[in-house]
Amino acid sequence: MSSSHNIIFLLKHHFLFLSVIIISILPGVVVADSSVSSTSSVIGRASWYNFRPGLFAASNIYSPGQKVRVYHDASGKYVDVVINDYGPDPTIHPDRVIDLQKEAFAQLAPLGAGVITVRLEPLPQGENLAIISQPVSSLAIANASTSPKVVSNQTSRDLSKEQAALTQFTKLYGRLPKDSVDWQIINDIAYNNLKRDLNKEKLALTQFTKLYGRLPKDSVDWQIIKDIAYYQKLPKTNNNFKAVNISNKEAAAAIVLDGDSGQVLWEKNATQVLPIASLTKLVAVKTFLDLKPDLDKVVSYSQEDEKEIGKYCTPSEAAMVNLQDGDQVKIRDLVYSALIGSANNAIESLVRLSGLTRDEFINKMNANAKKWGATSTKFVEPTGLSPDNVSTAKDYALILKNISQDATIKKISTTASYQFSTINTKQRHTIKNTNKLLREGNFSLETSKTGYLTEAGHCLAMAAQQQNTKQHFIVVTLGSPTWSKSYEVASRLLTTALN
Repeated sequence: MSSSHNIIFLLKHHFLFLSVIIISILPGVVVADSSVSSTSSVIGRASWYNFRPGLFAASNIYSPGQKVRVYHDASGKYVDVVINDYGPDPTIHPDRVIDLQKEAFAQLAPLGAGVITVRLEPLPQGENLAIISQPVSSLAIANASTSPKVVSNQTSRDLSKEQAALTQFTKLYGRLPKDSVDWQIINDIAYNNLKRDLNKEKLALTQFTKLYGRLPKDSVDWQIIKDIAYYQKLPKTNNNFKAVNISNKEAAAAIVLDGDSGQVLWEKNATQVLPIASLTKLVAVKTFLDLKPDLDKVVSYSQEDEKEIGKYCTPSEAAMVNLQDGDQVKIRDLVYSALIGSANNAIESLVRLSGLTRDEFINKMNANAKKWGATSTKFVEPTGLSPDNVSTAKDYALILKNISQDATIKKISTTASYQFSTINTKQRHTIKNTNKLLREGNFSLETSKTGYLTEAGHCLAMAAQQQNTKQHFIVVTLGSPTWSKSYEVASRLLTTALN
C-alpha cells in the first residue's frame, strides 16, 4: 500500500476518533507539563511526606534551593516553601507537580486530605517565606506574571470571569496556558464571549491534514490546529511559494524547509550535489562543541594551524583572524572568529584543541551529517576550502535544522560584530559577520552562515521564525554568481516565508 493510501486510510478510520478527542472535555485536574519553565505558573496536584521538618518540598520542576509559593485556592491559603529534594516521579504520578513536607501541607489542608490541587509560583531569590490565608485570584496572579501583553477590552477586570476562563481553558486543552495565543483565548473567553466552535475545530483538523498530509502528532501540531480554528493563523505551505521563480543565473540550487515538520516548501535542484565552501564550518563548530569544551579556557595560537590552509590557497587568499604564534586567546574567541568571520585558521585551531586527530575530527563531521539525514554530504577537511566538501541544498537544510537546536551556535552565528583582545599582547580584534542581511538587520535570524569558493559560488544558509505562527523556516541557496544575487534570492525566499 502506498504512503498516500496509508494517509487516506488513517484519515477515514481515525477522523471520528480524533474529533471526539478534540470535542471531549478533559478531566479537571491538569497533568503536570514538564516543559513549563521555572518562571511560569503551574497547576497540578500535591501530596505530603515526612522527611525533614519545616517548610520544604520535593519538585520535579524546580531546582533545589528555589523558593516556591504554593496556593491552595480551595481554602484561600498559600504557603512558601524551599525545594530541597526531587519528586514526585512523573512516570508514576503524572498529575503531581510537587510534594510538601507535612508541616507545609498542614498549612493548606488537613493531612487526612492526602492529595490536593495547588498552583505554584516561583519566588525571587531573597524573598522571605510566608503563610497566608487570604483568598487570591489564580488568574490574576498567573496573568500578571506570565502574560502582561494580554489586555482585556474591559475598563475593569472581573477576576471571577478570569478564574472561570482559566479553568475552562485547562479543561479544554488539558494543559496550562503557555504563550500569548493561549492567554488571548482566555481573555476572549472571559470578556468577549468566545465559545468553543466544534465545527471550526473539525475544519481546522481537516485543513491541517490536507496541508501536511498526515495526522497531528504532538503539541506543536495541535497548537497549529488551534490557531487555524480561532485565529486564522495558517502556516505557510508549498502553495505559498508557487509564484517564486529563481533562474539558474541566480542560484544553482535552493530550498525552503519547514523547520518544524521537515516538509519541503519550495526547492530548485535541491538534490544536486555541489561544493558548499564555508558552510562546512557550521558542521565543524557543532562537532567541536559536542565535545563539551570550556569556552573560557585560555589557549595559545599556533602558526602550525595554517599549514593545512596552504594546501588550498595562499594565506592572503583565505579568510583569517590575524593572530601571531603564541598569542593567547579564549576558545570562545576562536569559535566566534570561525562562525561570524569565517576564519579558516580559527577552525584549524579548534580541530587541534579538540583532542582528536584531524582524521578523527573529520570522520565525526561526516558521521554527524549522516545522523542528521544528509546522505549525499561529504567532508574531506573542516574549513570548506576544498571543493571536495560537497552537499545538496536539501541535505544542508537538514543539517541546519539540527544545528539550529544548539543555543550556542544560534547566539554566535547571529552576532553582527564581536570584539576580543589577545590576553598576552592586548591586541584588539573586531570580527564582523559575513552575512550582510544579518548585519543590516533585514531579518531576525536564528542561525546564519555564508560560504564562498570559486568552485562553489556564493552560498548562504539561514534559519528564521515567523513571529505570529511561530513556524520555523530553513533557507539554503548554493552557487549564486555574486553576493548580491545570493542575498537577493535568499531575501525573496525568506520574505515569502515570513510575510
